[in-house]
Amino acid sequence: MSDREAELRERLAARPADPDALRELAAWVGAQRGRKAEAVELWRRYVASLEPGARGDALLALARAQVEARQSADAAETLRRCVAEAPGNAAGFDLLGELLRGSGDLEGAVEALRRASELDPSAIRPRLALASCLDTLGRSGEAAQELAAVRELGAGNPAVNALVMELMQRRE
Repeated sequence: MSDREAELRERLAARPADPDALRELAAWVGAQRGRKAEAVELWRRYVASLEPGARGDALLALARAQVEARQSADAAETLRRCVAEAPGNAAGFDLLGELLRGSGDLEGAVEALRRASELDPSAIRPRLALASCLDTLGRSGEAAQELAAVRELGAGNPAVNALVMELMQRRE
């Protein structure tokens, strides 16, 4: 155990619901190999230490820890709570869309990824995932619109342009 971890644990022994110490310790533990489940529990405690209106980013951090701990179903439920409590959280909708996509719920993924794109119109990643979902669902016209939007967002970026061109060629 590092000195910093020991210090944080001492702070929590004195004040078990110290949100700053919980957040820092959860991040510290989560960065360690083989301690992902422990990090999830610390993030849960951190979420519980906050007032309901201030939990959006904490729920997103918990969901990310759950993904890293291979608890995808729990992560999806946590993200549903996240976007319900913080409906402007684009990253929450983006990650929820990816989890739904991975579980085969393409319609749910489309809804979440579309919302992420609306909340952060300059984000390329959710639009690419959205285009993929739409294509798989046979909604080619909508997928083409998303790829066109990605091309516009990446104007001047050769890597983005090359990726869009490759994706468009695959679609044909």
